Amino acid sequence: MSKINVAIFGASNRCIALAARVLKNNVNVKVFFDNDEKKIGRVKEGWRYIEENKVWVPYNNVAIDVPMNYAKYEFEYIIVLVGRKDEIREQLIKIGIREDKIIVYGRTLSNGIIEIPEMSVGGSLKSLLDKAAEKGFSKSRYVEEAKNLLEVSRKMFNSKYRLAVLEILVTALKASVENEIIEYKGVRLNNLTFSINPTLFLYESSDILVDIIDEEMNDIEFVEGPYSSFGVEVNEDDVVFDFGANFGLFSGIAATKAPKGKIYAFEPVSKAREILRGTAELYDNIIVIPYAISDMCGKTQIDISGYEDNQGGASIMNGMCGGVTEEIETISLDQFVKEWQIEKVDFIKADIEGAERLLLMGAKETLKKFAPKIAICTYHNDEDPVLLEALIKEANPNYIVEKAYMKLYAYVKER
Repeated sequence: MSKINVAIFGASNRCIALAARVLKNNVNVKVFFDNDEKKIGRVKEGWRYIEENKVWVPYNNVAIDVPMNYAKYEFEYIIVLVGRKDEIREQLIKIGIREDKIIVYGRTLSNGIIEIPEMSVGGSLKSLLDKAAEKGFSKSRYVEEAKNLLEVSRKMFNSKYRLAVLEILVTALKASVENEIIEYKGVRLNNLTFSINPTLFLYESSDILVDIIDEEMNDIEFVEGPYSSFGVEVNEDDVVFDFGANFGLFSGIAATKAPKGKIYAFEPVSKAREILRGTAELYDNIIVIPYAISDMCGKTQIDISGYEDNQGGASIMNGMCGGVTEEIETISLDQFVKEWQIEKVDFIKADIEGAERLLLMGAKETLKKFAPKIAICTYHNDEDPVLLEALIKEANPNYIVEKAYMKLYAYVKER
C-alpha cells in the first residue's frame, strides 16, 4: 500500500507525539507547520511524553516550517492537531489550502465541508445542507463528501472511537437525506432523531453508542459519559425504564440489547414524543409513556422555552420561571409500577434535567423491592452526586454506588 503524504499543523512536543500515536503506519509526515518561527528546524526521532505516557516518535529529520511556506512541500492532506481549530482552519484557507484537504482531529473528525460543531446545539439538517449549497454542494454531493472523509480517515487514523463517531454521522446523514431509517450496528432510529438537530444527535450518540464501539474506555473522550459502566448493563431480558427518552436514542439501543425485555420510554414533551414514537414503531418492545417521572402524581408545567435550540433541555424543575411552558402529567415510579402491574424492574436510565432527585424520592419501594441497576446523570446540580447516592441508599442500603464523570452507577450484588 502506498503511503499517504500529510502535513501536520502543530509542532509542540505534544503534537508531534500525538501525531505518532494517532496516525497509522501508512501515513508519511512531510512537514510539521507552526506559526512560531522560532520552531523552524527539524524533528528528531526519540522518546516523547504525552499525557504521562512515554511515546516513541518515529520521525527523523522531518521539517518544521511556517504554514506560509506550504508550497515547498508535497502533501495530500493537512491535519490540525492544535487548539483554536476554527481559527487555524481559516488561516490555512486564506493562504490557499483547499478546505477539503484540511482535516481537523478533534472530538470528531471533520473538514471544511463536513463539519458539525462539537459542543453546541441548535441548527437543523436543512441549515447544514443550505450552508453546503452556498459552497456549491448538492445534497448528494454532501453525502458523498462525508463518505470520502470517512474513507480517508479510516486510512489515516488509529482511533476507533473517532472513526466510529464519524461513521455514525455518515450513517445518520445518508439515511436522513434519503428519508430512510437510521441503522447502526443493529440499532434502528427514526431519521428525525438526526435531521431535527444533527449536533445534538452527534453530541449524545457519541456517548450513548460508546458501549458498542470496540475500544478501551480510557481511550474515549466523553461529553457526558455512557449509560453502561461498572457492570451496569442492559441484558437481553431486562425491563428497562428510560426517563427523559427524548427522541429515543437510548431506548433504541436498549430495545436492541433486550429483545426479550421491555423498554418503557418516558417523554412528557409532545414534540419530542412524536419523534420518539417514530423510533418506537421500529421495535415491538418499546412502550412510549407521556408522563414526566416525579415524586408525586398530578399535573405541572415543563419549561420548553429552549426547545428549538436544545430538544433535550426541557425541565420540570424550573417550569414556573416565566418562559414557554407546556402542561404535562407527572407520576411516581412506585405508582406507575403499581398501576401497570409491573412484575420486575431491571434497569433505570435517567437524564431529566435536574429532576433526578424527584425520580428517586418517588421510587423508594421500587428500589427496595426490585433493586434495579441505575445509570443516572449527576451534572445538573452541584449537590447531585452526594444527594442522589444518599437517596438510593436510603431506599435500599444494599446498593453499591460508583461515581464517574457526570454519571452515577448503582447496583446490588447478586446473592
